[in-house]
Amino acid sequence: MFFFFKKFVSEKKFKACAVSILKKHAVQKEGLDYLKSIESISLPDAKEEEKALAKLYLQLESFLSKEQAKKRISSEVLRAQINKKCHADKVQGNFSLIFLPVSKIEIKLFEMFSSLCFDKARFQLADPEYKKLFGNLKAIDDFNGIIKDNKILWSDLQKKFYKHPLEKQNSQIKSVLKKVLNLLKTVLSETFGSLRAERLFEESYKELKNELDFIDDFSKVLEIVPEEFLSSERIELMPKTKLEEEVRRGTRELELALSNLSEEKIKLARALEELKALEGAEKDFISVISHQFRTPLSGIRWSAEVLETELLKLLPEEQRKDPLEFVRSIYEKSRFLVNVLSDIFAVLAVENETMKIEKKPVELWEIIDDLVKDFQKEAESRKIKLIFSSSAVPIKEVFLDQEKIKHAFEILIRNAVNYTPENGEIKIAIQESEYLGKPALAVIVKDSGIGIAKEDFPRLFTKFFRAKNAIKTVPDGAGLGLYLAKNFIEAHNGRLNAESELGKGSVFTVFLQFIAN
Repeated sequence: MFFFFKKFVSEKKFKACAVSILKKHAVQKEGLDYLKSIESISLPDAKEEEKALAKLYLQLESFLSKEQAKKRISSEVLRAQINKKCHADKVQGNFSLIFLPVSKIEIKLFEMFSSLCFDKARFQLADPEYKKLFGNLKAIDDFNGIIKDNKILWSDLQKKFYKHPLEKQNSQIKSVLKKVLNLLKTVLSETFGSLRAERLFEESYKELKNELDFIDDFSKVLEIVPEEFLSSERIELMPKTKLEEEVRRGTRELELALSNLSEEKIKLARALEELKALEGAEKDFISVISHQFRTPLSGIRWSAEVLETELLKLLPEEQRKDPLEFVRSIYEKSRFLVNVLSDIFAVLAVENETMKIEKKPVELWEIIDDLVKDFQKEAESRKIKLIFSSSAVPIKEVFLDQEKIKHAFEILIRNAVNYTPENGEIKIAIQESEYLGKPALAVIVKDSGIGIAKEDFPRLFTKFFRAKNAIKTVPDGAGLGLYLAKNFIEAHNGRLNAESELGKGSVFTVFLQFIAN
């Protein structure tokens, strides 16, 4: 039976039992001096006390195994006696590890190292990532069923294998924990990067090694550490012949890699020339397509506006309804296509890093005022109050790319109008504020619209994302607007914030630093 089925022995009782056995052998003065030191040692720090006890015991053990000792006894026999009579496998302290069989020591080391890694990960990972980690752990063979409340029940892991011989228990537990720690490595690497993940494993290894430096086979812990970590510690343990062989193999691989690299360099130079030509062709293609689509669509939109005006003049009121609906539908669809095309070409510029920001001093309130006037007619047709008081804004000169910033605010105001129901209200305000420790203007776009669900916030500013309630309200849309608005604003070293609650409207706030007159 494994030790977790038995009642634990206190460290104090174990120490007294071990001393009673040592007394039978430590009959010479030097041995008795060591024994007195062991009996008298009592430090406030439990871990330091255990290290001190282990050090003194090993010195006494070395003395007793020497030929000149009166009662010579091997360390193996002495440890076996203490383990059997004092029940070392039932003591939770580190000092008792010295007396366990090698296989049991390894199992305990694996448990202690894994626990330390998870303790450190719990401190670093946010709750959602930590819970997700434990959700993934349940999928590992032989690990499901030993997790409760995001904690690992180590005794339950040992129970799975206790009927097997110790060597097989060791092998099975080691195999499971290698998978567990590799999964932990993956989660940490995806969240913080591989360097930070490696640092967690290194810190855990060094911290535990410092605590258990009296354990001869502590390096066994490396058998469950992800293979790409702690390479220097692994090299130290390699026999000289194997190390030389690894160096020679590495040299051969490096020479082959350098040869391949030279060939790849030539191919890369050719590919780069082709890429430059292709990039030029791509820019020309985008420019032509943009012109060929935008020009006729803008013409259709303009013609629809003129046609609507003429219909209102020529047709009596009772005959206007159907023709006006057709004309307005043409206008809306053409405007939608123009907006989508503008967004697509803007995204291409952002993705290809060809977007240029050309700043010049502008009055931000004028850009907002013009946009509000553009959307006023549509808002009124839907009985939405669109409110912006240009007289109440701070008159500050801001260095901006007028086209990009106008596009960003057009997206925010268009969304507010699209997703605010009839009889709703949209308020736009400009206030003096501060951003990154410098004076700034804050532009606030607040609506009483459909709002944004909490679970949709992580994807709100990503490409092609549209929330379910947004699609239901406005079926047409490419999901590029907020992605672009965020990129345009951040290109000005600004920030776009969003606050919302489902069914209770949204508030988008833009911070832009200004240079005062």
